[in-house]
Amino acid sequence: RLDRIRQDPDFRDTVGRDVLVAGVEPEGDDLWRSVAVAVLDPDLNYLRHDASLVDERLAQREWELLSEALGRQSSFEQVSSFAPAVAATRTANAIGAVVLSLAGILFYIWIRFGSLRYSIAAIAALCHDVIIVVGFLALTGAIAGQSWASGGLLIEEFQIDTGIVAALLTVIGYSLNDTIVILDRIRENRGKRPVPSRECVNRSINQAFSRTLLTSVTTFIAVLIIYVFGGTGIRGFAFALVVGVIVGTYSSVAIASPLVFRRGDGDTRSGIEDAEEEAEGAETVDALPG
Repeated sequence: RLDRIRQDPDFRDTVGRDVLVAGVEPEGDDLWRSVAVAVLDPDLNYLRHDASLVDERLAQREWELLSEALGRQSSFEQVSSFAPAVAATRTANAIGAVVLSLAGILFYIWIRFGSLRYSIAAIAALCHDVIIVVGFLALTGAIAGQSWASGGLLIEEFQIDTGIVAALLTVIGYSLNDTIVILDRIRENRGKRPVPSRECVNRSINQAFSRTLLTSVTTFIAVLIIYVFGGTGIRGFAFALVVGVIVGTYSSVAIASPLVFRRGDGDTRSGIEDAEEEAEGAETVDALPG
């Protein structure tokens, strides 16, 4: 019951604490008249902080959680499991929502940029980012017990909860915005060409790279501070964002942008170079006598 109520939104700040429940006064087989609950929070304890602060933020909070857990037994039994039909319906709804959202993004970018290639590039980078972040979250389950991971890197066994889902949605929005900025620069430099050349893609990446790097570094610093000093309750959310910012920046430059280029288009010059040549030719004509 204590583990279940920690997932309640009202007690999200208590997630991640180590708890031991021990019987004190036995009353029979597997029955106890009284029990003792020991709680350990690495970020808040009597050895490092003032006793009154620990009593207020840890002991009192755990007492409120325990009292609430003992009074909500019936509600826990009602939500502890779902029927297979309900689970299948929720799964189908989630898959349908993801497919519809990807289709909406694909259709909008297709109309906005006038080419399906840009839509595929954005969706590919987006899926790449989510898969990598989820992979790192799964990796934490294997390395969380190591001393170098839990002590030096503050890595825990992060579970997929509402906080992690919110982080994944944030990574999707961040990565998509960064990708659109570079793709829009490619569209501008492409000019009237139906497909951007290799030189056009390279030029566009170089022009937007400083902006992308500055945005990513400042975002990464903010998210890293949240990860280190935010506490265990928000550490999973911050961990997903730390990985997502790095992966999202990489995918926009190295995955989405090259996908809009097609080999074998012949001339590798960009639309800007063609426009410059046309402008120079017009100036020359105007300068001729008569």
